[in-house]
Amino acid sequence: MIVAIAGLALAAAAGVQWGLRPSAPLAVGYISSLSGKYAALGSSARDGTLLAVDEHNRRGGRPLRLVVMDDGGDPARAASAAETLAAQGVRLIIGPFTTASATAMLPVLERNGQLAIGPSVAGSNLSGRDDGLIKLYPATSEIGRCLGAAALARGRARLACIGDRGNEDYRRTVLEGALAVPGVALTADGQFAADPDHAALAAQALASRPQAVLVVASAIDTALLCQHLRRADRSVLLLTTPWGVAPELIEHGGGAVEGLLFPQPFDLDGGQAPWRAFVTRYQERYGRRPTHVAALNHEAVALLAGALAGGGDPQAVKRRLLDPGAHPGLQEDFTLDAYGDAHRRLVLHSVSGGALRRCE
Repeated sequence: MIVAIAGLALAAAAGVQWGLRPSAPLAVGYISSLSGKYAALGSSARDGTLLAVDEHNRRGGRPLRLVVMDDGGDPARAASAAETLAAQGVRLIIGPFTTASATAMLPVLERNGQLAIGPSVAGSNLSGRDDGLIKLYPATSEIGRCLGAAALARGRARLACIGDRGNEDYRRTVLEGALAVPGVALTADGQFAADPDHAALAAQALASRPQAVLVVASAIDTALLCQHLRRADRSVLLLTTPWGVAPELIEHGGGAVEGLLFPQPFDLDGGQAPWRAFVTRYQERYGRRPTHVAALNHEAVALLAGALAGGGDPQAVKRRLLDPGAHPGLQEDFTLDAYGDAHRRLVLHSVSGGALRRCE
């Protein structure tokens, strides 16, 4: 499904062919989960992208036009969207939103010579590969290690997990990362697909007598699971991944998500001038604070725009992106290794007083 965006319509067929004058708009595909249970976070990611494109086009340089497509959180639809973009001559893409969608898209990217920058794609199964995907997110194994270390530091070594198989590579590699922390032991591994029984999953996890429960799921599922976990056991430490952190988490979780720990690739309380300016611009435009995925998508546009000086051929863009050196971020510089995987810090946060706060 192609979503029409005012002022950012699809370039005419002639406008997406290579060899046009440098001032001709360049069509860039954008694939995100704008409907389905990931919609709130996926829409926030899109909004960060649109803000960055408008800012770039106002500054000058090669103008960009977005072709925005919705995969509905369905990996097969993400792969189909990439095929549709290729048929339209669009070979540079920002997205998709999830590891599962990126995994499904990758063969399409390789076959059609496309290059995708995945702002929120974290799966370790996609790391260390010379392919058509640039990953701006720390690997899921790093997310898991951060959570395992946080549990261990709080004396909670016995860990149960509840995870969504709809994003299986993400779920599995986060859990593997947590269990790679010496001293952390798994007591139960509950998994679900569509229409989960949240109460039964919580009861199953708690029956294994864990000291902490790691939830690897969307924000709504995470919130509902926390409700049932807290109802049965007020003392268990609750952990989740950045995937589970969206506005619905607090809206649906209420007091049950207070104290929930999660890592972020940004310090959400950060005082850096570029970060503060971004937060202000985003709030002025959309009337709410940006999520971490909005920030990552904003960075992705800046990264791509900076690599277009020598033209828009995907392989040339990839070579420029992988040149040694740091890339500027909203809070701090980050690097891309030879495989296009970003290396950046993770900052532990918690829900405190109904807001997302950095852990001191």
